Amino acid sequence: MDNKNADVAVKVETTSTVDNKDAQQEKQSIEAPVKKSMKEEKSRKKDDKSVEQVLKALNSLDTTEEKLAAMCKKYSDIVDENRKLQLTVKQTEKRLSMVQRDKEQLQTEHSKAVLTRSRLESLCRELQRQNKTIKDESLLKIREEEEKRKEVSAKFQSTLNEITALMQQNNEKNSKLREDNLEMTKKFKTVCEQYELREQSLKKSPKQMQLEAQLADAKLAKAKMEMAAEKEILLKEKQQMLMDLTEYQARCQDLQATEVNLRSQISLYTDKYDEFQNALSRSNEVFGGFKGEMEKN
Repeated sequence: MDNKNADVAVKVETTSTVDNKDAQQEKQSIEAPVKKSMKEEKSRKKDDKSVEQVLKALNSLDTTEEKLAAMCKKYSDIVDENRKLQLTVKQTEKRLSMVQRDKEQLQTEHSKAVLTRSRLESLCRELQRQNKTIKDESLLKIREEEEKRKEVSAKFQSTLNEITALMQQNNEKNSKLREDNLEMTKKFKTVCEQYELREQSLKKSPKQMQLEAQLADAKLAKAKMEMAAEKEILLKEKQQMLMDLTEYQARCQDLQATEVNLRSQISLYTDKYDEFQNALSRSNEVFGGFKGEMEKN
């Protein structure tokens, strides 16, 4: 019977040892390497202490039956404890599996977020490059339109100066024409007076009077012809000046219309540039907010 009790004790001890080792291996597989040695040391001390307690308890018993009953109870307790440990290990493994899945999911989401952030940064750099290109093109277009406006303004001012000079010349010619008309009127009056004097003197001498009358008529006819020719020349010059003035006025109106068009284009480009600046500011704000959220995450 002592041999039988010894076999049972060895079997209990062997089973307990195997179960404890399995539990320890399962626990060690889920613990961190840093805590592994500490827990092994604690487990070893605990096992040694349990063995000592069991030996003390067995030594305190008198009969083999009592020792066997105590060993069976101890074995039953160890089996229950082992079952609890296995349940704990399974629960821990399940939690570990869930944590591992969560970790993999978080790593996947993090990789996606990093890739998305990289793509967004690339898109933002491309957007900034395109915005800079559009900005430079807009500024160049505005400078070109400003140069055109200045050129048109200079041409308009030059044409206006030419028109002013032409009007001044026209006024001078009109003044000269008035003076010439006055002079011709004075000459005609003088000729008439001379004709009257000669007519009076010719009353004394019919033949001389006739000759002087013919001479006066000839001079008068010549004066009228010269006056008519001069008047015709002045009228032609006046008509030409009026035509030139009309042409310059039309050119002036065209230049004014061109200047108004250029000013409206400059205003349009300026508005578009302001809208572009506002869109760029909003884009930078959105990117800054997204970048801040990405950095927080």
